[in-house]
Formats: sequence, structure tokens, C-alpha cells
Amino acid sequence: MGKEYVVMGARLECSLGVTPSFLMVPVPKGLTFKNKMAATQMDMVPMVNVLPFGACKLSAPPRPCVPVPAGPWMKPNSKVKASGIPVLTTDSCLMCACGGKISIKSSGQ
Repeated sequence: MGKEYVVMGARLECSLGVTPSFLMVPVPKGLTFKNKMAATQMDMVPMVNVLPFGACKLSAPPRPCVPVPAGPWMKPNSKVKASGIPVLTTDSCLMCACGGKISIKSSGQ
């Protein structure tokens, strides 16, 4: 299966999180796929775009996860843009400053 564009509600996983999470796209950027708002490289705000992953495996005992993105999403599709910002695909990933790697497990389409 090829890369899919990522939209509101895509399922995320963090390598240090104990549960999956979801990507939120609360602000329309003028591009949709299957009537869902497209996600862009800058949709990385904790608790707004990137919701918690339950608890963080890095802490002992495990404490509630609060994602801390360490920069914008990596590997966006730079040829397709929404409001001038590259859109995400299922190949995109986001690093957490706590040490985890956030990956996209389903596009949300």
C-alpha cells in the first residue's frame, strides 16, 4: 500500500507511550481528502494537535504523557501544500523531546 495523506483523526503511536493517540486538525487550511481536513507539517502543538499517549514508559513509575514535539513533523510531502505548508503522509514522523518517536499508524481517511 502506498503513502496516504494524513487527515483529522489520524491514529498516532509514540515509541514511549502506552496507548495510541489521535492527530487533531482544528483549523481548516483549505485542503481536504475524503471530506476531512488535511494535516500539515506544523500540526504539532501538544494537547491541540498531538494528544497524550496515556503514560510515558520513560518514567518510573509511569507518569501521564504530555507530548513535547522537538520540531516540526519530518518527511512531509513537500509537493502538496495546504495554506503553503507541506502536508503529512503516513511516512511522516515527529520526534518527542522526551525521546520518543511519534509515527502515523493510520491516515484517518
